[in-house]
Amino acid sequence: MTNQPIQFYGYVQAGFASPASDYAEEDIDLAKLLAYRPSVFYLRARNDSMIEAGIQEGAILVIDKALTPKNYDIVIASLLGEFTVKYYVKDMQGIRLLPANPKYKPLSITEEMAFQVWGVVTAVVIETRKL
Repeated sequence: MTNQPIQFYGYVQAGFASPASDYAEEDIDLAKLLAYRPSVFYLRARNDSMIEAGIQEGAILVIDKALTPKNYDIVIASLLGEFTVKYYVKDMQGIRLLPANPKYKPLSITEEMAFQVWGVVTAVVIETRKL
């Protein structure tokens, strides 16, 4: 990834345009934003189990394997030899992995299951137009 900053022009309304958006506010360094330390890695999402969290098919997930998951963090986990992306919840019921799509069921983790959190999703990059 390049360390060349990209011009940040401010914020955009999802409704009417702001006249204040005609000037640049600051530079954004995508390397610092998305690859801020060596523990960061990337995966591409498959299927629609996290669609209501804004993670669609083909989205690039930015994952930090050095972070400890907190409740309702989106995590990459290995479960029974398969990787999955889900919300992480640890409470009185134990550890659960929750989808963000009602078509899928929550996964309750038991001690017998081969389970490991590989990292916490810190950003999602979505292509809106294929080049």
